[in-house]
Amino acid sequence: MQALRWIVMLLAFSVVGAFAAERASLPRVHDMANPERQLVSGTELAQRLPFERNKIEPIDPKTAFVEGYQAYEHRDLIATIGRMQFAASQLPDLADYALFYLASAERDNGDSQSAANDFSRLMLSYPQSVWSDDAGLEFARLELKLGHPDYAMATATRLADTTNKPMVEQNARLTIAYALLATDSWRDAYNQAQIIRHKFPTGPADLPARQLAYATLQAHPQVVNAPPLEYHRAEAALLLREGQAKAAMGQIQAAMALRPPRSIQAELTWLSAEAARSQPDRMKVELQLYLELAPRGTKAAPALNKLAHLYWHENDTRTARLYFRRLTREFPHDELAPTTMFEIGRTYEEDNNLLSARLAYLDLVRRYPRTEAAVDGRFRSGFMLYMLGRYQQAAAEFSESRAHAASSVRDMFTYWQARALENSGEKIESRRLFESLAHSTSSNYYPALAAMRINQAAEVLPAAFAADLTAGVVPSVNGPVQFHLTRVEALRDLALRQLEAPELRAVEGYSGGNRALRKFVLAELQSVGAWFDAIQMAMRMAAQDEIDPAAAERIRYPRGFWNLVTTASDRNKLDPYLVTALIRQESLFNPQARSSSDARGLMQLLPATADHYAAAAGITATAVDLYDPNTSIQLGTAYLRALMGMFGDDIFKVVAAYNGGEHSVSQWNARYPGDNDQWVENIGFHETRDYVKKVIGGMREYRQLYGSGSAVSASTHRQ
Repeated sequence: MQALRWIVMLLAFSVVGAFAAERASLPRVHDMANPERQLVSGTELAQRLPFERNKIEPIDPKTAFVEGYQAYEHRDLIATIGRMQFAASQLPDLADYALFYLASAERDNGDSQSAANDFSRLMLSYPQSVWSDDAGLEFARLELKLGHPDYAMATATRLADTTNKPMVEQNARLTIAYALLATDSWRDAYNQAQIIRHKFPTGPADLPARQLAYATLQAHPQVVNAPPLEYHRAEAALLLREGQAKAAMGQIQAAMALRPPRSIQAELTWLSAEAARSQPDRMKVELQLYLELAPRGTKAAPALNKLAHLYWHENDTRTARLYFRRLTREFPHDELAPTTMFEIGRTYEEDNNLLSARLAYLDLVRRYPRTEAAVDGRFRSGFMLYMLGRYQQAAAEFSESRAHAASSVRDMFTYWQARALENSGEKIESRRLFESLAHSTSSNYYPALAAMRINQAAEVLPAAFAADLTAGVVPSVNGPVQFHLTRVEALRDLALRQLEAPELRAVEGYSGGNRALRKFVLAELQSVGAWFDAIQMAMRMAAQDEIDPAAAERIRYPRGFWNLVTTASDRNKLDPYLVTALIRQESLFNPQARSSSDARGLMQLLPATADHYAAAAGITATAVDLYDPNTSIQLGTAYLRALMGMFGDDIFKVVAAYNGGEHSVSQWNARYPGDNDQWVENIGFHETRDYVKKVIGGMREYRQLYGSGSAVSASTHRQ
């Protein structure tokens, strides 16, 4: 049993180590694989450090800190240790940073005891530090490794209960589980692993938590208190949330073998259908069986909806409509009913039965007039007239809908009214509408299309001339916030501004109603290139009328990573505003963004896609490298250039393919020939349709802010 415990613990440490480099909270660049890097024994370290100390003691402590930081970035651990030891004792304004890098280098060099001591010093001496939680987690891990599970558990428990960092919490809970395992508290260790799985089902700690839970259960079956049926049912549902369909099926079959009552059979059948997502025929069988077991069950409406979509995906629109209609008939008050009626109309469109589609949309508007689906239904009922060539009727219907539409969609109705008038020969009125719409600031996409129709250059927005926020001198404020402001000033003084963002977020947390302090934080976030944080903060401040709307507009559309974007755009013959608008839509300029489908970085590339274009470009890039802005932009623009080649430089098709896939775009091209504006409205995926509109509209916004001789801000040049 002892052997089992340590085998599982070693597995956990290896898994945790594998994803530790991806933690966004650590201010490291990606490992540069220094060929001269080597681990040094404690004895050798003791022999070498006096020499290092002698080298750096005459150096200014600020220089020692900068050199230590750079050494750690390049994985020169010995230089890091020597310089950060000196900085920790001589540079009080950044002593917590120096301790963090010192302890991290000691840990990476294999000196666990020294690392634990220095992480502990950081926690105890600087509890308010932005690195306190990270130091606590590393201390707990090291204490566990050193054979002190009680210390590890106490520290990790405090962290799990108090941290606001999800990554720290899940790893703290994992450390608790292994500390409990080390003290033979099997049931508590199992329960802690289950907490991680339920709370962070797709997080990096999920896999080791699941492995711990299963290994513990195998050795100690008594850790589960629930009856077998309840255990198998709950475990199947949890495995599905974790993306483990095959394992979930094993639990479902085990539960079914216990001959559960009909209601539980229905629930298990629904789970079985969810587990069969990659097997459409089997999924259909399971969904139909569910409807036999529970025709009015809680999942009956979703089952009908899924069946309809499965047949629709196979181009069997007739059968799809049968299931859609059954849903609206049997469950008229279900939340799926309005969108289901909209989808009935879309299936008729695919059959080229536009009149029936129009009737379906009108029925939707009549039955569910106040829903979001009804807004789409109103548009498409008029759009069917347009597609049928009944332009005067279409123009009248668009005009009527526009009069009662919310401001957020009014531009859409205006644009298509103008297009219908244009096609019916009323050129003067259509041009008047296009000219008016081209000046609209209520939206981006339709004004951009209107300007294209009349060959009007993007006019400069008033926001283009708005004065940039300037941070100026770091303010002095009484209270806990001064701790963080002091570090902002120290990092600024050392030209290490890339490390400021966590401190600035902490300052905002303390700012309360201090508008001057909040404006300082916002300006500083811009100037250090923390675009994601700046955009989010600008939106919060604009909502509270704390910032001029024109200034907020510039901040919401920054030219982030502009030098990288223009270099890569020039290389791939792309419009840099296309790349910037796409980055904004993909990640909102957050280099650490990661989607549920595992797309990563600024341009949200899947590892498989990145591998393909990295090989073609002769670049070596791991999945972790996709979080590096330069790597992401290089590979993302290479992908865009390839799409340009596939779709004849048609920007609408290229943007749609970036989001919805090349195969889908080819299908839509075959099904919906015609002008690009019409083609976009017919895109089959709502997400992709909306995505194209936002990227094309974003390009217009960027041109209006920066492309017509507008003042160039400092933020333009930051990388």
